[in-house]
This record gives sequence, structure tokens and C-alpha cells, in this order.
Amino acid sequence: MSVQQLGSPVVTGWLEVGSESVTAAAAVPRAALSDAELAEAVSEVAVLESQVAALKCEILAEADRRRVADETGDTGTDAWAARLTGSTRAVLAGGIWLANLLQTRYDATREAFASGGINQAQVRVIVRAGREAARAGHRRAAGPRRSSAGGQGGRRDGRPAPAAGGAADG
Repeated sequence: MSVQQLGSPVVTGWLEVGSESVTAAAAVPRAALSDAELAEAVSEVAVLESQVAALKCEILAEADRRRVADETGDTGTDAWAARLTGSTRAVLAGGIWLANLLQTRYDATREAFASGGINQAQVRVIVRAGREAARAGHRRAAGPRRSSAGGQGGRRDGRPAPAAGGAADG
């Protein structure tokens, strides 16, 4: 007897299975759940939300990389995805921005998001903080800024000089 490896189902097939599972879970009366089951359900739903959001980001990044909107006549990936999802272009543009950053850097963040360990709001905070830290690093590498006073009473480090007759702080 030989065993043949089955081909992978298309992503949409797996998404249909996930949707059917959510529908089945939703059919269970909440009143029948114990307090512990309610707590576990809330936690599991949060994980599932993050996993689905991460998958959506990955799909959006791939669609953007392929420029699928060019083939459909949409003005951009954000417009293409808005048409498909009923969401707004602005919301999807932010999602595509995040998706592209997660594809090119922030590997640990991307993995934590995909596993459901962190949610999309947390991902955005991490990415924004990382980008701000990088910008601050570039500013520090450029050296101290000159005073906007053009050398008239400012210090070399850019801080204003103390007022005349005031105590100097070194």
C-alpha cells in the first residue's frame, strides 16, 4: 500500500473551515458555559482575532507586492481591498502600511502577531516605537543641533542660555 501526499487545500478552503468552526462555537448557548469556560472563550477569541488579523495583513502585503490593483483597475491596493471588504480606503491603507513593515522587518513582532500572542493595536505601538527610535538614532548620529538663535545667547548643545543674572546650571 502506498501513501500519497495530498495537495495543500487552497487558503480559502481553510478559511471556510475556520468560519464553520466559529459558526459552530457561536451556536453554543453562552448560558451553558461555566465561568471558567467563559474566561477561556474570551481568551481564545482574542487569540483567533489576532491570528486572523495577522493573516489579513500577510495577504494584503502580498497583494500590494503583486500590484493586483493594477490588474483590476483600482487606484491602489487600499481601494482594491476596500472594494472587497466594505472597509474604508484609509483603514486599509494603514493596514497595508503595517503589513509591509511586518514583511520587511519586525520579525519577532510578526511572529507574535501570527501566533495570537499580541493584537493589532499592540503591533502598531511596537512598530511606531521602533520607527521613532530609529529616527531618534539618526538625529543623534547627525550630532547636536545648533541653537535657533543663530549663536546669539544659545549653548553649543542647543539649549537656551540662562537669563542674565540667573544661576548657571553648568
